[in-house]
Amino acid sequence: MLLTSLSAQTIPQKDTLSNISTSPKLSVPSDSTLLASRPIRPRPSRDSAKAKVKYSEDALEEPVDFEARDSQWIDAKNREVHLFGAAKVTYEQLVLTADYIVLNLDENIATAEGLPDSLGRMSGTPEFDDGSQKFNAKKLRYNFKSGKGIIYDGTTQQNDLFLLGQKTKYISKNNEKEELEKKEDVVYTSGATLTTCNHSKPHFGFRCKKIKIVPDRVAIAGPSNLEIAGVATPIFIPFGFFPISKQKQTGLLQGEFDISQTLGFGLQQWGWYFPLSEQYDLV
Repeated sequence: MLLTSLSAQTIPQKDTLSNISTSPKLSVPSDSTLLASRPIRPRPSRDSAKAKVKYSEDALEEPVDFEARDSQWIDAKNREVHLFGAAKVTYEQLVLTADYIVLNLDENIATAEGLPDSLGRMSGTPEFDDGSQKFNAKKLRYNFKSGKGIIYDGTTQQNDLFLLGQKTKYISKNNEKEELEKKEDVVYTSGATLTTCNHSKPHFGFRCKKIKIVPDRVAIAGPSNLEIAGVATPIFIPFGFFPISKQKQTGLLQGEFDISQTLGFGLQQWGWYFPLSEQYDLV
């Protein structure tokens, strides 16, 4: 009786469910914070007067993509991303690979180097390619914003010439500060070896204290000494001027250095080239 009495008192006399809509449609307010209700819009232009989002002056124009085979972790305190094992960083047309890469999110700098394998040998050393220049190095630092990089124990190829340097500074033609009179890449190297030998340890070459290279144009070297098999020779030049343009132009044809047991030291296939016309050349 008690349960019956209580049930009778708690049951409302009026139907309160008549005001509830039975429509299956769900109305979402226009200011909803649901991710699905917000379309993905392209990034607004910085120079747009109507842009509502303000970007830092140090922010990059495009996103930086990165990946790693083994692991990656984020140092929130120092604002760094550490990538281990076959790491890869992509920014626009630039691609940087190495076994270990550190990305500094505040300074827009990537530092890459290899890691020792199980035998203690260095592997996965950095490889850099920005679409116009390629470098292999022991260690590398590159600033995505300024377009400048420092390369340690690096190697690069310029047409038929190979450049090996202890320390190389690379300024990309995409440098935003426009420090260059012309928009072209420039390579500065100290402790350099300039050679046509494609071996990792060249059999011959000119040892230069400093050298400047403008790709596809010219290589300019300071005081240089010819080395053969790692041994310096008496051949010394106060400066060197090596055209490396892909177009036809008058200049020195680079040959080879030869050592014979009967004839001694000699030069082979060196000459001077004269482009006379589209059909005729003179050597």
